[in-house]
Amino acid sequence: MSKAHYKKAGVDLDRADKLVRNLPLPHKVNASSQKMVQKDDTPNDFAAVLSLPEQFNQTKDGSLSPQLVSTTDGVGSKMLLARTREHHRAMGKDCVAMCTNDILAMGATPLWFMDYFGANALNEEMYHDVMTGVYEACQEESCQLVGGETAEMPDFYNHDRYELVGFCMGVLTSAWNAPLVRGDHVIAFASNGIHSNGLSLIRHAVKEDVLNLSHTLDGESVLDLLMKPTTQYGEALHALRTRSTSQIKRAAHVTGGGLWRAHTRLCHGSGLNVHRLMTDEQMITCEPQVLKHVRQALALSWEKGCEVWNMGIGFMCVLSGEEYEPDEILHITQGITDDTTLSCWYYGTLQ
Repeated sequence: MSKAHYKKAGVDLDRADKLVRNLPLPHKVNASSQKMVQKDDTPNDFAAVLSLPEQFNQTKDGSLSPQLVSTTDGVGSKMLLARTREHHRAMGKDCVAMCTNDILAMGATPLWFMDYFGANALNEEMYHDVMTGVYEACQEESCQLVGGETAEMPDFYNHDRYELVGFCMGVLTSAWNAPLVRGDHVIAFASNGIHSNGLSLIRHAVKEDVLNLSHTLDGESVLDLLMKPTTQYGEALHALRTRSTSQIKRAAHVTGGGLWRAHTRLCHGSGLNVHRLMTDEQMITCEPQVLKHVRQALALSWEKGCEVWNMGIGFMCVLSGEEYEPDEILHITQGITDDTTLSCWYYGTLQ
């Protein structure tokens, strides 16, 4: 089973969830900090909506200014596989995308980004490649790179290893708070590979000699395919807003915990579940070849792969079932596929 495999590789998803849920934080918030900012209750574990106090969030004409959204994320153990300059550049892009996609999933627009880069000693070429990737990914989402921290910590980091973490702030431009109801439509956007999750399991497979990173698939090595940077979904969401007349109700970035846990985040608090309409054949077709190769090397079924990886779906949105018929959703998804370089599918409904 995939959870057993993943746990053996050193990652226990259930224990991590339990640890976060039971974190012994005080129930009382410092009074001064509570006056400054308030975290709203949201269905997303990866980003937070922050409400500013009245004296800060009211404009001169008396209207309330938009709320802020913040998030932080890193690339994780994918960095341990980086070998080439292109790989390090991809790490920079991954770091930004993992943050901006979480901001987008809240209905917000990324505004600015900051990074933390820590290493045993700075390798000028490696650092330049990573930060070039960070800059390019920020440009893609029209997100300003405003600064960051670069730290040399001898004896703390291993030689030629580095840590990369991102911090992103956005503004809530679309209040995705309409109630979810039975019959709402779920659409899905393609990933371009594994993105930045489940790499500990893959590295474990390499150590156990069941996966060869030098093996080629259609002329590219497994390693190079795994190192492709995470897709950014700003353009796809813009295309969706252009083609749909109703507001997006909810969204989920398919990351930690794979496709199945994205279902849970998408339906959080509604009492509903995602009913998949895409056929098994369609789902297997959209699975990236490298993911299928890795899954088969580990002797994992498609269903078990969904507990760890995105399985070819990187982002999901909910549209109103009251405003759209199924054939209209199919028309929207086909239009998005035509307008962008990203495949989009009518994934299912909420039941």
